[in-house]
Amino acid sequence: MRTILLGLRVSDLATSLDFYTRLGYEVVGKVDIGGDVTLAMLKFPDEEFVSLELAHRPAEGPVEPGTGLDHLAVQVDGLAATRA
Repeated sequence: MRTILLGLRVSDLATSLDFYTRLGYEVVGKVDIGGDVTLAMLKFPDEEFVSLELAHRPAEGPVEPGTGLDHLAVQVDGLAATRA
């Protein structure tokens, strides 16, 4: 089992990108998906795939501490066995 991707909702995309790039992440790309929603995909330089996604949805209001987890993708060997 391993973590593949963490998705976080952020209030201020520019500030969040500044923070994560200072930690060593690189921005792989940004996508405007409409409705004033932007997704930014990041990864560490030695990673093969995106490992962090930042979702900026201003219409949903500010993100309060503890409420920013959007999604978590985890790879497992077998879904049935993991669920059991």
